[in-house]
Amino acid sequence: MAALAAGVLGFSTANAESVQTLSPPATEHFVITDKLSGAKRAEADLINNAPGGASYDLSTIVQIPDLLDNLYKYNVNSTSDLVTYRTPDGTLMQLFTYWAADRRLHITERAFPDGMFTAPVDIHTAVMGDTETLEYDSHNASAVGVAPNGVLFATGNHHVDELNMAFAPNYNIRAFSTMPADSMVSKTEANRVTYPSFFTFNNHLYFSYREQEAGDKTPRFRWLINRYDHQQDKWTHAVQFHTGISLRMYVSNIVADKKHEKLHLFFTWRDDTDKSGRGPDIQRDYIHLSSANAKDWHFNTSTTTVNTQHLLWYDNGQVKEGYTGYQPTASEKIWSYPADPKPRSAGVATVDDAGHPHSLVKANDGTLYHHAWSGTKWQSRALQGWTANSVEIINCPDNVAALLAVNDKIYYRSLDATRQSHAEPVLLAEGFTTGNFSLSVDKEAINSAYVSFLLTRNTHFRPRKHDHNNPLNTQPAWIATFHCDELESATPFRQ
Repeated sequence: MAALAAGVLGFSTANAESVQTLSPPATEHFVITDKLSGAKRAEADLINNAPGGASYDLSTIVQIPDLLDNLYKYNVNSTSDLVTYRTPDGTLMQLFTYWAADRRLHITERAFPDGMFTAPVDIHTAVMGDTETLEYDSHNASAVGVAPNGVLFATGNHHVDELNMAFAPNYNIRAFSTMPADSMVSKTEANRVTYPSFFTFNNHLYFSYREQEAGDKTPRFRWLINRYDHQQDKWTHAVQFHTGISLRMYVSNIVADKKHEKLHLFFTWRDDTDKSGRGPDIQRDYIHLSSANAKDWHFNTSTTTVNTQHLLWYDNGQVKEGYTGYQPTASEKIWSYPADPKPRSAGVATVDDAGHPHSLVKANDGTLYHHAWSGTKWQSRALQGWTANSVEIINCPDNVAALLAVNDKIYYRSLDATRQSHAEPVLLAEGFTTGNFSLSVDKEAINSAYVSFLLTRNTHFRPRKHDHNNPLNTQPAWIATFHCDELESATPFRQ
């Protein structure tokens, strides 16, 4: 292996039989990338788009210039800790928030897709104050959002905790300051937060999260979405989805279909009154909702409207005034309990070029299922043999596909049976991850026809049950990026 030169190794990966291999010192900041940038990249784009043109490999792997605390999954358990956005002058930028080896929250940025990450900025105090520390709990992921007026929002360390949030003006990651929790609509709607994430839709930034109310021995969970009004610099309420006692709603990533101006999500229930098991053992139903405004949501198979005034509910026997709502019918569900499988989670979601939603979700027996709306009905199929510890679903132009994390390997596999990778998965990366790794994919990069995801080695324990001497609490990390056009014949990165 050639020595690192000025922190950069550059070479072409056009030969599909070649292997991109790296073994740098763990603390050195480096990038392995193609030799194209700036004008050359623009030239390559023109050539690639021309009939009969040549092809350039645009894959990159860029190391984060820091070490991560990977004792738990808090660095690989977010839907929006890796986010691409476009500046007013058209420049694509990518942000990454993470818990560093010192257990403090940091952020770094780069020009996307082939820039190097800048020196990390410690935003821990701005987000969490002077005294709060990262909890030993895999729930406590971070998230970052970018509003159209250039305001950045960062959050993290939530498992039924008061909202931690900071903001920075003018896309400036070095200017974060604390945002009071009651700035997020009201303090009572953000005092026991879990699963925070951001998404953008119709030129607005949204914040999705679960809120829990306690007291009177009646745990009450609510899934909420708030909207940032960047013209008034104010957060407003968009929707509360459900109500109930001892009833949890788990929601997938929320997909913004910019072409058809619609939002999509999938969800499942967890019935905490069922003492026959725990976690996925007591989950019920699998359901899809869509919306054109983030306030009013609909099933594909009925005219029923779900909003803050018409809440969802699952009848688990906990009938109490003010805590009941609309229970979807079997025809409004994709899976209906008890006839159909129990979902292990809410799954992962995308939307195809025609505006049809798709999801991948594991049943409780471990079988991976693909659900897709045909335009008139839901089509579901078991993907036998598609074994993975973690899955993601993406839509490159005209191609819905899966990313599969299998121990230390990451594969790409199209869900289109006519494509070669459907039968022969394409290896994208090897040697960067563990069996506890969960895929963290940049949900915005796909809008620019890039698949960009985190690579790092982590472990996982039940909250506060870890081995303090586990070596995985200090690990390097990389961001791997592939252009959609090269996925079917991509050359893997290995270390």
